[in-house]
Amino acid sequence: IDLATRLEGDFIFEMKSCNPGNQWEQVRKGCSQLYEYRYLQKSSKANLVLVVENRLVPKNRWLLDYLEKDRKIFLLWDGNDTLYGSSRARDELSFLQIESAK
Repeated sequence: IDLATRLEGDFIFEMKSCNPGNQWEQVRKGCSQLYEYRYLQKSSKANLVLVVENRLVPKNRWLLDYLEKDRKIFLLWDGNDTLYGSSRARDELSFLQIESAK
C-alpha cells in the first residue's frame, strides 16, 4: 500500500508512474493492487484512490469514467505539483484540494 488513512472513512491510495505508452497497463496494475489491498486489510468499505503520474492521453481517457463509475475507484493525476481529478473526486476527496480536470 502506498498510502492509507482514516478520516471520515478509510482510504487506500496506490500511486503508479506512467507515460503515454504504458498508461493502460499501469492503470490495470494499480486497480488490481487496490482491490487486493482492500481485501487483505479486511476493509471492504475503504475508498480506493489511484494516482497516476500524468493525465491520461486521449485514447485512454475512457478509463476515468470506467474507474469512477463502474469500479468505484477515484483516479487522480499529477500536473506540476498539483493534483487533478474529476468533479466527483474533487467533491468526495475535498481534503486533498484537487483541481478541476483540465
